[in-house]
Amino acid sequence: MVPEMAELKTEPGAYPYRRFAAFRRNSLPRFLVDDRRILHLSNLSGQPNLWVRPIDPVLSSQQLTAFEEEAVVGYDFSTNLSQLIVVTTSVGSGQKRIYSMNGLESWPLPLTPEDDVKISCGSEILAPNAEKIVYSSNQRDKNQMDLVLLSIDSLKKEYLTDDGIYIMGYFRPDGNLFTAKKIIGPDHSQIHLVDINAKRKNIILPVEEDCRVTPGPWSPDGSGFYVLSEEGLESMSLGFFDYETETFEWVQRLNWDIENISLSNNGMYLAWVSNEDGYSRLCVKDFERDRIYSPPLPDGVMGKPSFSRDGASLVFELSTSRNPSSLYISDWGQNRVAKSISMGFLGRLDEEQLVEPNLIFYESEDGLKIPAFLYRPMMVNSALGKAPVVVNIHSKPTGQARPDYNGSFQYLLNRGIGILAPNIRGSGGYGRTYESLLFGDWGGEMLEDIKKGVEYLRQLEWVDDDRIGIIGRHFGGYAALMSAAHLSDHFAGGVSLQGPCDLPEYVESLPTDERVLALKLIGDPESERDFLIERSPSTHVASIDCRLMIVQGSDDRFVSEERMSQFVEDARDSDSEIEYLVLSDVGHEFVKRKNELKAWTSALDFLVRILHM
Repeated sequence: MVPEMAELKTEPGAYPYRRFAAFRRNSLPRFLVDDRRILHLSNLSGQPNLWVRPIDPVLSSQQLTAFEEEAVVGYDFSTNLSQLIVVTTSVGSGQKRIYSMNGLESWPLPLTPEDDVKISCGSEILAPNAEKIVYSSNQRDKNQMDLVLLSIDSLKKEYLTDDGIYIMGYFRPDGNLFTAKKIIGPDHSQIHLVDINAKRKNIILPVEEDCRVTPGPWSPDGSGFYVLSEEGLESMSLGFFDYETETFEWVQRLNWDIENISLSNNGMYLAWVSNEDGYSRLCVKDFERDRIYSPPLPDGVMGKPSFSRDGASLVFELSTSRNPSSLYISDWGQNRVAKSISMGFLGRLDEEQLVEPNLIFYESEDGLKIPAFLYRPMMVNSALGKAPVVVNIHSKPTGQARPDYNGSFQYLLNRGIGILAPNIRGSGGYGRTYESLLFGDWGGEMLEDIKKGVEYLRQLEWVDDDRIGIIGRHFGGYAALMSAAHLSDHFAGGVSLQGPCDLPEYVESLPTDERVLALKLIGDPESERDFLIERSPSTHVASIDCRLMIVQGSDDRFVSEERMSQFVEDARDSDSEIEYLVLSDVGHEFVKRKNELKAWTSALDFLVRILHM
């Protein structure tokens, strides 16, 4: 029974958004060699930095980096901690940089100080001898992402590829070879094997068809490496490539995508995480006993697991719909629920006042089954009567709405507003065919999926038909703008955060590696310009007939302030009611907490205001 005071707190206006957004984001945990400490990223200092924390909760954590205008997004380290590599992204421009640290107590020194050079890092960065790193860069050719071998001491560079978009995979234990993924398109990649000494590479996989493949870790003896592949299948499955015999065999095939894999140091245990209708499921294979374990987890979404040195434990990040991203340890062989070792919430909220979603399905116009997560506010049964609902479209075209913590959802739910988070066609997690349905059809059948989602809501007895809104960021922002133009009679209002209004300009603004994907995902501005103009919200601005708010970053390189300001002016000239918020010193991502809070507080309060009128 919830206490009386807690019941009062479910009334509208009880908590400000900052309470729901007040939590630590803990991610990318890895055991150190002593198995008593863990490296991980945390935003406790205001934005992501690198921390080390003991497993013993009595002992305190230590912040290792102190970036203020950059956020740490990745790292790698040598076994003896003589070398630590840190990857950051700039707060405004999104520029990535790589730093080195000589152990945990040293200050980060830049290895890639160049401006206006796009770099990316793969699964591993640091070579086994801890003397060199491998990363991708477009410094040599703006239209390529070359694999670069960089000496940490001399800063001497060697370009290992010159023919496409590459991402580093994993080093073979002897350090002479490594795997890399070459990106051909959104539905096509290859695994290449790169010989550092001979400066040559050759294609290993796929064997027969165009599909997606991702290299995994090598076996400790260097005899082969694990692979995620969808060759001949609908979903991403797990296999092993034998380097000596050049043969491939499946290890585990599922009807769901396997997203992350991790191998113990002795090679005896292999962990993988599958995505089953949005929920993460963890499995561990014990090769010695030829047995697969399924350690119990809270229902939610987990990141990549990391084994302890002895292989007995796994550490990983996990978020549930009622608990933000926290660090967990699983003694996987003992069939016990994973134990949380970090506290996520800082907002002092009662977890019992937060809402878990129901997984539902509805049919689109063409009969396609659309999965979605439906959140019903707790106070529907109060004197407020029927509830408004907000439709939320995920931020990436091949992304997926999943049952992890979302502070904006819980904020709206606390104010009596329900949430429908549909995985419209093109969303990831439901097979290759489902994902491909959006390719080259932005703003097409996806609008029918959104429309049918609203019609599903209108059949529910607790939903107020006249108070349905829509919100989205990036791709979701584009969907919100197109819905405001084509489905105005279905929505009381909407919010677009950094959503493109001009598709040709958007595709042309993307960096090389992202443009390769966008040409098939969205379309080619050179050969399909008329089509892309027709599918741009700016073309249909005069049709917007619902209240709209647009949030824009002043330094956004992909959705320019100039173009969006023109869109807003054109909409207002057509008598559309639009609120426009431009955030200074903000690019295409909200890196600084203050900017994120301002953007989301403004957007969500706009929805509360128009839906509670």
